[in-house]
Amino acid sequence: MAITKSYVTLDQLDRKRAYRNIHTTVRLLHKWEYINFKKDNELLGMNLLLLDENNNTIQGTMHHSLLSKFGNTLCEGNLIEISNFIVQDCNKSYKVSDHKFMLRITETTKIHSVEQQIYQIPKENFCFQSYDAFVKSVDMTIDLFDAIGYIKHIEKTDVRSKATHALRRVTLTLMLEGGIEIPATLWAEQAEQFEDKYRAVENNNIVLIMTSILVKIYQGAIYLSASSSTKFYFNQDFASVVAFRQSLKFYGECNVNLGRMAVQDKRLGEEEHHSINDIWDFVSSDDQHVIERKFVCKATITEIVLRNDWNYISCSSCSKKLEKKASSLICVNKKCGKSPAVGVLRFRIEVIVEDRHDSANFVIFDKDATKLTGTTAESIKNNSDEEGMEGLPTCVKSIIGSTHLFEIHVKDYDFKSTYKSFTVSEILNQSKASSEEVNNNSKREASFEDTNNDQRKKPRI
Repeated sequence: MAITKSYVTLDQLDRKRAYRNIHTTVRLLHKWEYINFKKDNELLGMNLLLLDENNNTIQGTMHHSLLSKFGNTLCEGNLIEISNFIVQDCNKSYKVSDHKFMLRITETTKIHSVEQQIYQIPKENFCFQSYDAFVKSVDMTIDLFDAIGYIKHIEKTDVRSKATHALRRVTLTLMLEGGIEIPATLWAEQAEQFEDKYRAVENNNIVLIMTSILVKIYQGAIYLSASSSTKFYFNQDFASVVAFRQSLKFYGECNVNLGRMAVQDKRLGEEEHHSINDIWDFVSSDDQHVIERKFVCKATITEIVLRNDWNYISCSSCSKKLEKKASSLICVNKKCGKSPAVGVLRFRIEVIVEDRHDSANFVIFDKDATKLTGTTAESIKNNSDEEGMEGLPTCVKSIIGSTHLFEIHVKDYDFKSTYKSFTVSEILNQSKASSEEVNNNSKREASFEDTNNDQRKKPRI
């Protein structure tokens, strides 16, 4: 005897109930991979956003081992019937649906395609926010929202270096409903996906929908950032797109100044520079696909930070910092493992640098610090008594006011650390400040004599 399956809508799902012979029919709106970025981008599985006939949404999920079994059936936009699934509590953060539960697909789950005419399920369901709502959602990670806007400006940056592959960044200016503009930043794979779709659009009058976005703030300005689940829709024949276009018009004429869309394509070679703002923008971005990148910044040293002194005792073999145990010094580097180790004094100078718009803490190590000061930390120690070593040596003070090209290698650690200081991998030029800057050095150095009265801008930490 055939077993008939009961039908439920998404709002009727309950975590305490088994769904062995119960099915639900939904439209698959979006799907995206979820990846463990800490383990070489290990694929963990697939996430889904599902919509039923009553406009209820729910997030679905399945293990990567099931992709081969269900992959051909799970096509975005299709209607599907799902049975023998599990209902569990939803995630507490980065939610793409307001449903309190999540639908999990298992090995025993059955999924079948359904003819489009049988169920009246909409082809879209977005959670658009106004600019005011975005302001209230800054730095919140509980819910992900959607944005719709007219593309006013695109800036594309292609960064290449000897150590890393090409890294793409796309910065958009979106005009939201009412004519309010807001920037949006896309990195790496998301930026490349955006460009691929952008090239396929012939019309420059583009209305863009971005799904599952984060809202962030930098230097007091609100901007949108793509998440790993963000999707892009260009000039789609959606009711929401038609309504948005109508919102910009008055008696058939455009009520706001759309202007002409500007596209800037910057290909940065090794001889070109970044701003300090580029570094802050990168480490504050949501994208974790790329966790290492090099920046070249032209900046002026304005202050020396003494929280960790200006030197450290290093291993003479590997230059790593030595630890004192009992009466001897031990190298903590496992590859070296000298115990007891011979200690050598080396430079570690933390400085505050500024360009025209921003500031940051850079850490300069022995090789470059020796070139800047014209001496070694060991020489300073040998030529000074214990009292002289307690202050800041004159040769170290002399680097204040000098301008250099700093190469900064941002690594995974910089995303996690609460105190932000960036390690200088190399100073590309050892030239002193320009003549104009040299003339101002005496004025600058006067302000360093009394650090208690220093009211200048401090970097973020």
